[in-house]
Amino acid sequence: FVPPQGRRVNDRDVLRLAEMLEKSAGSTVVLTGAGVSTESGIPDYRSPEGSYSKGHKPMTHQDFVKRTHNRKRYWARSLIGWRY
Repeated sequence: FVPPQGRRVNDRDVLRLAEMLEKSAGSTVVLTGAGVSTESGIPDYRSPEGSYSKGHKPMTHQDFVKRTHNRKRYWARSLIGWRY
């Protein structure tokens, strides 16, 4: 079930989706991506106005494992949330 772009989802559609998910419990796969989050109002990451262009760079795995300080910073930021 994928609503056409620009179409608002109504209560009937939500109930149909809930019924379908209930009937297929344990065998449902949901694929999401950037388009889902941006349509939901979550700011994007890579566009000219996105978080990355504002200086928010991801921590590499190498940096994460190299220093305890980096891991503490990473987890503290995850708990607090990221300001946009």
